[in-house]
Amino acid sequence: MNYTDIGKAYRIVLGAAGSRVEEKPAEGFAADYTTRINTPLSVWRSIASGEIAGDAALMERLYTVEGDFDLMMHWDDYFGAANTGAGSGEAKAGAGEAEAAEDTAEPKTNMLSLLIPWIVFWVAAAIDSHWGGLISMATCVLLPVLMCRTKATRYDQISALGVGACSIALLAGASPILVIPASYFLFGLIWTVSCFTKVPLTAHYSKNSYNGDAALRNPIFMRTNRILTAAWGILYLVTPIWTYLIMQTDAASFVGAINSVLPALMGIFTAWFQTWYPRHIARG
Repeated sequence: MNYTDIGKAYRIVLGAAGSRVEEKPAEGFAADYTTRINTPLSVWRSIASGEIAGDAALMERLYTVEGDFDLMMHWDDYFGAANTGAGSGEAKAGAGEAEAAEDTAEPKTNMLSLLIPWIVFWVAAAIDSHWGGLISMATCVLLPVLMCRTKATRYDQISALGVGACSIALLAGASPILVIPASYFLFGLIWTVSCFTKVPLTAHYSKNSYNGDAALRNPIFMRTNRILTAAWGILYLVTPIWTYLIMQTDAASFVGAINSVLPALMGIFTAWFQTWYPRHIARG
C-alpha cells in the first residue's frame, strides 16, 4: 500500500499461518512487491468506510494498481469480513458448514448449455440435413435434463429455440445452403443484441469465477465482458459470408470443423484479454 498523499508505504505479507503489516523502512523493503496499490490515504479511507466503491474508484483513476491484478479480483477472499477474527477452531467449523451447505448451494450457469446445441447443429446438419435436424432437436430436448444441476440463463433458452427453429426448417425441406449460414447469423445476433442489455451475454457465465452476482456490480468486469461479447458477436455475424460460399463446395460437410478455427483463436484472445484489460485499466 503506497499512500501517495502522506508519503508512506506499508506491506501486507500473506502466509499460510496468517498475515502481518510492515511499514516501509528508510532503506526500502528487502523483497519486491507482488501487487502495489498507489492511492491517497483519504481515498482508501473512503473505500474502507463504504463512501465509494473500490471498483468505481479504480475506474475513475482515483487509485492505480501495479503488478498482479488477480489480488484485486479476489480482494474479499483475502480481506473480507468473513476472514476477520477467524481462529483455527472457527475456520474448521466454517469448513464443515461449507461442506454441509455445498449440496444446497445455488446452481451456477454453464456456457456449455448455450454452446452445445449450436455445435451439434453445425456439425450434424452439415453432414446430413435430415438426420442433423433430428439430432439437433433431440439435443435441445435432452440437454436441460443432463444439465439439470446448472442454472439456465435466458440465452440458453433462446439458443434452444433458435436451434429448434433451424432444425425444423431443415426437416421442412429448406436448403441447408441457406439455413446453416442463417444459423450462424442468428447466433451472432444473440451475442450482439446482448451488448445493449444491462448484462452482456458473457458476464452471465464468467461471473462464476469472480464472486458470482457481485461481479455484475463491478464496472471493470462489466466493461471487459461487454467488449468481449461484442467481439464474439461480430465474428459470428460475418461468419455466414464464407459459410455460404463453403456450403456450395465439396467441403460443405466439413463447414462445422472449418468454422471452429476462428472461434478457437478467439478463445485464446478472450483468455488473454480478460486478464490484460483489467490490468490495463488498473495501471491508469
